[in-house]
Amino acid sequence: MSHLLIRGPARLCGHFAVQGSKNAALALLAASLLNSRTVELHGLPKISDVAVMLRLLRACGASVAQQSD
Repeated sequence: MSHLLIRGPARLCGHFAVQGSKNAALALLAASLLNSRTVELHGLPKISDVAVMLRLLRACGASVAQQSD
């Protein structure tokens, strides 16, 4: 399994494309709780696992807005 390790005081910012896989989507949704700013994710798969994760994020106090494609 590959991974990315980032060290240093520099802030990360930018955009990157991730395939719409379930495992990537769930990890990105969970990681969005670590950010105090707005996070936009596009291309999430429309599956029950993602819907459950969105309910969990709401239960943790996150504001979740979904837009239809």
